[in-house]
Amino acid sequence: PYILNKIKGLNYCRSLAYYELFVGKLGDYLRSVQTLSTAEPNRDKIIINDLIHKRYNWIVYPEGQMMKEKKIFTTKPNLLRRNIMLKSSGKTGVSVLAMKAEFEAKTKGEIYICPVTISYRPLHAKRNNLYLMLARLLRSAKLPKYIKEELFVESSLLMFSTISIEFGKPICVRDYIQENTKFLKLAPIPEVNKRQLFINALRYPLTNKLMHQIYIRTPLSFDHFFSF
Repeated sequence: PYILNKIKGLNYCRSLAYYELFVGKLGDYLRSVQTLSTAEPNRDKIIINDLIHKRYNWIVYPEGQMMKEKKIFTTKPNLLRRNIMLKSSGKTGVSVLAMKAEFEAKTKGEIYICPVTISYRPLHAKRNNLYLMLARLLRSAKLPKYIKEELFVESSLLMFSTISIEFGKPICVRDYIQENTKFLKLAPIPEVNKRQLFINALRYPLTNKLMHQIYIRTPLSFDHFFSF
């Protein structure tokens, strides 16, 4: 958000944060920059309304957290011909929200998904003052172990690493839906139900397309080769 919100002419970019981080002074700061809690009951409606009314752009991390494993993102069909996402892969929430916003938008073709690849070098986590400060601010919160690990690793990266941000070609959601609806030979049904069928059918292939664009832009460094 810090990088994107420095771009002139671009709507302010909001983002989500894990709900247990909204405590004390850290919670006050997150609210002040319009970060939304993942536990907000109207989360999806807020995001969709911001998009269709062009109030804000949204940054959504489809992996949910940093990827530290070597598993490759993929989907695979099971015996019931449904797409199953691997546990370490991205989530389909980005695709679902974008398609819902596109269907609700009065001016069609206004919703785009821009794939962004964030890479770090070097990848070594170590004790740092930023993490110690966060630990003090969150002392009263009972955070899960993996969240503490995320904060430790990410604070190390912010303090000691070079961060590379690569922007891919935006995906026009309207065009993607139109290009793929030829595979959906549907009987006459109510428009609302038809929209949901489109979303259910396209959420996995659209997410695969998005994640592919993200991963092919990951720069290789000495750390990658050394880890293998």
